[in-house]
Amino acid sequence: MVEADTTIGIIEIMKLMNPVVAGAAGTIAAFEAQDGAQVQFGQVLARFEA
Repeated sequence: MVEADTTIGIIEIMKLMNPVVAGAAGTIAAFEAQDGAQVQFGQVLARFEA
């Protein structure tokens, strides 16, 4: 269970660590991106159940 302001991950961009917040309350059903994997702008990182 997460709230809208819960940090669910951190993305490194040019040696800067940027938190990724849930954005909505609910339950994380699955993480789509693997730990340590490179991701692209707009890529789905996690799936939520409301």
